[in-house]
Amino acid sequence: GLSRGIHAPTEDDAMGPLRLALRFSNPGPDIDTVAEHDAIYRTHKQVLWGWWGKEFENFQEIRSAAERLKDGCPQNIYIIDTTDKARPRFHVVRVADIIFAPDRVERDLVPQYYHDYIAEISIWFLLESPLLTSPPDPQVLAIIGTPTFYPLDYEEDGTLRHGVAPKEYRRNNALVGDIILHLSDVHL
Repeated sequence: GLSRGIHAPTEDDAMGPLRLALRFSNPGPDIDTVAEHDAIYRTHKQVLWGWWGKEFENFQEIRSAAERLKDGCPQNIYIIDTTDKARPRFHVVRVADIIFAPDRVERDLVPQYYHDYIAEISIWFLLESPLLTSPPDPQVLAIIGTPTFYPLDYEEDGTLRHGVAPKEYRRNNALVGDIILHLSDVHL
């Protein structure tokens, strides 16, 4: 079960609260990202997970957060599959290292479907466990949206304190009408 974000990727390897959630969707109908990574893990006992950021994500802030996380390795993180947006699948995995130089990436540890993109991916997570299915953490589930990188921090009572500043929309013009039409196109 879940208790303040605490999970264990193996029965004898208890870790503290998870400090990162990476969100992804399968890149195509014929690719099962988790199965591809687990196949490499079964052969090599490690696999590389590349962070494919979105254009709107602040790379410098994410790199800084990843550098801070690197200091705590090895540690467990969430990897969340939102291919089925109605039923995200949570996984917990142990990260041995975080790599920031694509030239340090071992191709044998990367699934074939993104070999051609190795040089374009600037943050790699060296996983030293399979991606184990985990029950969804309701606190983490509540913050998952379009971004792909979620640093996680917790209050002393176990309440999740998410590090992204809330968006603020200020009204600069006086209202003329009685109705406001708000259109939204939410993507996970």
